Amino acid sequence: SSRDWKVADFIASELNRDLAAADPRRADMTTWLNDRAENPLLYVEPPPADASTSPTIADACNSFRITGFAMVLDSGSAKAAKIRGRIARWLDYYSNQTGRDISCD
Repeated sequence: SSRDWKVADFIASELNRDLAAADPRRADMTTWLNDRAENPLLYVEPPPADASTSPTIADACNSFRITGFAMVLDSGSAKAAKIRGRIARWLDYYSNQTGRDISCD
């Protein structure tokens, strides 16, 4: 729910504030968040040959939000940027399919 995302955003912000830049827990949490955000279906090239092999818009947006938390802790996270690139491809695909802008805002 949107309330859960607000709580997660608060926690990520608090961790970012409280952890020193070189604190190893920061890197560990960034890795953990990126692992949660990674969805193998994001790596299927759109358009999918079979609809069951594509991420849903909700799944793509969940990954988008989670990588956002990872980027709060490490703005240079290459893995988060890679996942975000894949999400952007799918959001573009869904936008073209529906004729309206699909975003995760």
